[in-house]
Amino acid sequence: MKVKQLKCSKLGEAFIVFLVFFILLSAFWKDAYFVSDEEEIFVKGQQIAQGLFLYKDIACQHMPVMYFFAAFFSLIGISTITGFRLCFYLLMALVWAVMYYTYRDYFGKKLMLGYPLIYLGAVASMSNGTCILSEQFQGQAMVILMLELLRFSEKLTIKFKNCCMISLAIMISFGTAFVSIFAIFFVGITVLLIEVQYCRKNNIKLGEGIWYLLKKYGVLIVTVLIPWIIILGYFEYTHTLRSFYSWAFEVNRQVYPKYTTGYGGGILGGLFGGVSNIGESIDLREAFTFQEIREFIIVLMSCLSLLKIYKKSKNKLLVLGIALLLIGASTRGAFNNFHGLPACAVMSALAAIFIIEVYPEIPNTAVWKTAEIICIMIFFSGYLSVSGNIFSITTDRIAESTYEAYYQRKLEDIIDNIAEDGERVGFSILNYDILMNSHVTPASVTGGSCPWLWEWGGEQAMRELSNHPPRIFLYNPELSTWGYPIKEYAEDLEDFITDYYIRITEVPGVSILYVRKDVYADIYSLIDDTYIFRSVEFDAVPLTIKDGEIIKQTFVASTNAIMNGLYAKIEAYAGQNNCSLQVVLRDETCLEEISNNIVDCATITDGLFIQLMNSNVEILQGHTYSITINSIGATQDSYVAIYHDANLASKASFCCVNDEKQLYNLVMKLVAE
Repeated sequence: MKVKQLKCSKLGEAFIVFLVFFILLSAFWKDAYFVSDEEEIFVKGQQIAQGLFLYKDIACQHMPVMYFFAAFFSLIGISTITGFRLCFYLLMALVWAVMYYTYRDYFGKKLMLGYPLIYLGAVASMSNGTCILSEQFQGQAMVILMLELLRFSEKLTIKFKNCCMISLAIMISFGTAFVSIFAIFFVGITVLLIEVQYCRKNNIKLGEGIWYLLKKYGVLIVTVLIPWIIILGYFEYTHTLRSFYSWAFEVNRQVYPKYTTGYGGGILGGLFGGVSNIGESIDLREAFTFQEIREFIIVLMSCLSLLKIYKKSKNKLLVLGIALLLIGASTRGAFNNFHGLPACAVMSALAAIFIIEVYPEIPNTAVWKTAEIICIMIFFSGYLSVSGNIFSITTDRIAESTYEAYYQRKLEDIIDNIAEDGERVGFSILNYDILMNSHVTPASVTGGSCPWLWEWGGEQAMRELSNHPPRIFLYNPELSTWGYPIKEYAEDLEDFITDYYIRITEVPGVSILYVRKDVYADIYSLIDDTYIFRSVEFDAVPLTIKDGEIIKQTFVASTNAIMNGLYAKIEAYAGQNNCSLQVVLRDETCLEEISNNIVDCATITDGLFIQLMNSNVEILQGHTYSITINSIGATQDSYVAIYHDANLASKASFCCVNDEKQLYNLVMKLVAE
C-alpha cells in the first residue's frame, strides 16, 4: 500500500510560514511596553487617523512609514496597545513570508526559516528588543538588501521581482529610520563597483558602460522611486512637505546631535560607532550569561560566515560590501539595546548562512548530537521563557502589583472619567500609554518632554496652547530627559502652567494632573470621592532591622474599607540577603491578629515598592491598627533596610485609597538611617 505524500504549493508554504511566525511572535505581546518610543508610534498613528498631519500638527523627528502603518491599523478599529502589537506582528510575519516566497528557491528553505528563528532567539532577551519600533522593520529590510546583494553577485542580473524587493527594502528601511541611508549607500556602491569590475573585465568603454547601466537599472530606479513619489506627493498635497524636511532631516542634523554627543551630525562618527558597537558585543569580561554567550556566538558566526562567503565567491568587493552594510546597520548599537535590532537582524542572517554551510560537516555521533541540543537550548532559552504567553488570555491592561502601576491605573481612570473620548489634553510627559488607556490625544505639536523637540517646535507649541488652552494638562515639573530638566529648557511652558492651571493634589500618586482654573470646579466634581486622598500621619522611626529586632508602628483608620495590600519601598542590601521579613497586622482595638505574612528578601528588587502583604481584611473606621516588621534569619553582616523613597522625611503616611471595587491599598513609607 502506497502512502500519498501531501504536497503544498509554494504560495501555500509561504502562508504556513506566515501563520507559524505570527504565532511565534505573539509570545512577545505581554512583554513590557516601551511607554515612550513604542507607544509614541501608536498614539501618533491615532492622531493621523483623526485627521491631523504628521510633521505639521504632530512633532516627529522620525521617518513616516511606521506612523502610516499605525494610522491604518487605527482606521480599522485598533485602539489598544495589544491590538497594535498584534497587527505589527502580522505585518512582520508577512514580511518573513514574502521573503520565504521570494528567496526559497535560490537560498533554500533552511535559510529562510532559520534566519527568523535565530532572530527571535536573539531579541527575546534584548532590552526592549521585542517592542514594536522602527528598528524592528529596518532590520528586516537590511536582510533583504543583503540577500539581494548575495544573489546579484553570482548572477549579475536583476529581474522585476528583485526590483520590487529592493524597492520594498528601501521603502521600509529608509522610510522608518533615516540612518538606514548608511547601509543603503554601501550596498549601492558595492553593486556599482562590481559592475565596474565586470566592465573592465569585458573591455566595455566608459560611454558604453554608462548606457549599459542605464538600461540594466532603469526599471529598478523607477521601482524604487515610485513609493517615494507617492509619499512626497502626499506631503506636497497636504502642504506638509516643508514640515517633513524640517522635522525628519533638519532636527536630526542640527539639533539632535547636541543632545547625543554628536550622533547624527557626521558620517564618519556613525561608521566608527558601528564598528565599536559590534566590538562591544563580544566583550565577555563584565558578564558571562546565556545572553552574553548567545551574542558572542552570533558575532563569531557572522565573521566566519563572511569568510565562508569569500571562500565560495572569491569576491572581495562582495564581502566588503556586506561588512559595510553590517557596520551601517550598527551605527546605533548591536545587542546592547533596541537600537541594535538592525545589526542583530543582519548578523542573525549571516549566522544562519554559516550554520547551513557548516551543519552537514558535523559528525553524526551521540556526543555531537548532545552538544547540538545543549546549544539549541542555550540559544533559545530567552525565547522559551516567554513562549507560554502564546496561549495566555488576559485583559489588555496587564495587572501589575507595584505601587506606581496601581496609581497610574487610577490616573487613567480619572482622566477617562473627566475627559471626552479623543479630547485634546496637554501632554508634557513621556508615558504615552496614559493617553492610550484614557482615550485622549495630545493638544499641541510637541509637549516638551524632549528638549530637542521643544527647542525646534516650542514656539509653535506655545502658540497652539495659548490660542486653545486644553482643559486638562499632564505635566511633571520634575521631569528630566537625559539630564535636561523641563523647568530649564521649557520655562515658558512652566509659566503657562502656573498661570492657567491648578494641580490636583487630593488624589494620591497622580500629581501630574492639572486642570484649567476656569473649569476646575466642574472637572473636580466629576472625580469620584473614592479617589480622594485620606491619610493618618505619624512620626517615622529610623529603621534598620537585624535578626530579632522589631519595628512597630500604629495608625487609626480614617474610613471603613477592605484592605488587600501593604506596600513598602525596600532598597539597600535587600536583594543580597537570604533572610526574610515577617509582617504582622493587628487590630489593637480588638486585640486580634489579622494577618501574618513572610516575605523572602531575595525576591526584593531594589528601589521598587513591593507588596509585603496581600491578605483581604476588613478595616474599621476608628480602630487602631499596628504594623509589626521583624527579620528572620539575618546574620550580623546581612541585614534589611527599609528606606523612604526619596528625601528621608521625618513623617510617614498610611495612604488609604478606596475605589469602585472596594480595593484598599495601605502604603507604608518608613525612614532609614
